[in-house]
Amino acid sequence: MKGLEFTPKAQRDLEDIWRYSLSEWGVERADSYVAEIRGVIDGLRTGGTASRNADFVRRGYRTAMAARHLIVFRDSADTVEVIRVLHQRMDAGRWV
Repeated sequence: MKGLEFTPKAQRDLEDIWRYSLSEWGVERADSYVAEIRGVIDGLRTGGTASRNADFVRRGYRTAMAARHLIVFRDSADTVEVIRVLHQRMDAGRWV
């Protein structure tokens, strides 16, 4: 299985998503929502998650949807690097 790396911004995105979810819906929902996103990210490692080319963001990048969030990542032969985890309404080209 491929390795998995998160940029500091991607890690902060997940923490921010959890904190926002906690404030809106409570700890159980925050935990389950972030777990859902992480499940999609794990699927990127195994090929079980659909993704699409995101050269419009930056050459070599790909994206995948996880609930209402867009995962921006790079995929190499041995590693998936998560660049950002952005809300679907955010302009990925601006925030990456």
